[in-house]
Amino acid sequence: MNVKLTDKLMGKLGIMLLVAMMAVAITGCEEEGPAEQAGEKIDNAMEDTGDAIEEAGDNVEEAADEAQSDY
Repeated sequence: MNVKLTDKLMGKLGIMLLVAMMAVAITGCEEEGPAEQAGEKIDNAMEDTGDAIEEAGDNVEEAADEAQSDY
């Protein structure tokens, strides 16, 4: 009977250890390192720059349309 109890206990401990290891791994993956943070800042800056260029292009197009309609 002691063998069965030990086997059950070891099985439960193994499952608990596996769950704990997975929790630690998931927590570690959520935190961004310096490289990821820098990359995100670069991505945001590029997106903002693209938006500004697009807006400037729209403004130039509107000005050209207005100038053309004036003549």
